[in-house]
Amino acid sequence: MSVRRSLLVSALGAALGAGALAATPLTPASAQPATTTYSCTFPELDEVDVPLTVDVTNLPGRLPVAVPVPSSAWDVRATLHLDDLTTAYLLGRSNDIIAEVDGFEALLGGRPTVLDMASGVEALPVAEALDVAMAGTNRPFTPKTLEDDLSLELPDAFTLDLYDGEGAPLFSVECEWWDGDLGVIGSVSVVKQSAAMTRSLLKNPVKTTRRAKVRVSVLSQTGLPATGEVRAAIGERTLVVRELTDGWVTLRLPRLAAGKHRVTLSYVGSKVVDKTARNVTVKVVRARR
Repeated sequence: MSVRRSLLVSALGAALGAGALAATPLTPASAQPATTTYSCTFPELDEVDVPLTVDVTNLPGRLPVAVPVPSSAWDVRATLHLDDLTTAYLLGRSNDIIAEVDGFEALLGGRPTVLDMASGVEALPVAEALDVAMAGTNRPFTPKTLEDDLSLELPDAFTLDLYDGEGAPLFSVECEWWDGDLGVIGSVSVVKQSAAMTRSLLKNPVKTTRRAKVRVSVLSQTGLPATGEVRAAIGERTLVVRELTDGWVTLRLPRLAAGKHRVTLSYVGSKVVDKTARNVTVKVVRARR
């Protein structure tokens, strides 16, 4: 007669914040599976070494500052590897065991909490040992400041609350990290938001006696009006520099000689929005005398 061995896993914790889905996709990065070891104190067994393997998919390598990151932007899978002695000990208490994992929250740059472990995941038996499988994803949050190489790390401690199949509590197991790297499963950088520029000549061509006007709009990645300056130049020669107002500015160029002129419009950026540039061709014709 086979013994049914199942562990249902859930997790508790607070979210970093709420946010909406950003219009621009997150930049993916590669992340390697990480393995670390926790020391878990079981009654009668005392301390037991429990290796934990974690893998993350779709982890972004770059996050734009002040842009809300939606939930489920990346996925995390973790597996606690219980040895045969610990498995036999647990099954000696109950053929059906439910485990609630409290405090299993990943840290991003030392700040909790970006991981939400899902509930109702069945454990998978491997040989004579038992693997407790967990799955989760990030919670919604918003990066507040520009930072490089934020490590996504596992917690240094968590609690395993064990119940029998009827939901009656058995005991709690305190697990603390003690060996190896603390489960660094990837890193991200918080960078400036991208900028989107539109431009239009109010009149084209213009006569040599007139000054061309260019209307410029700059929006941040969140769709809000950008702040800062816009520069118009021909090659290295600066023609005019003006400040954006509510994301808009009209540049009045100096009089230009007859012909076609390639004018570069450059947004210099701000504290949270990156610089960008676009070109416009101004056609100038001779005025009739």
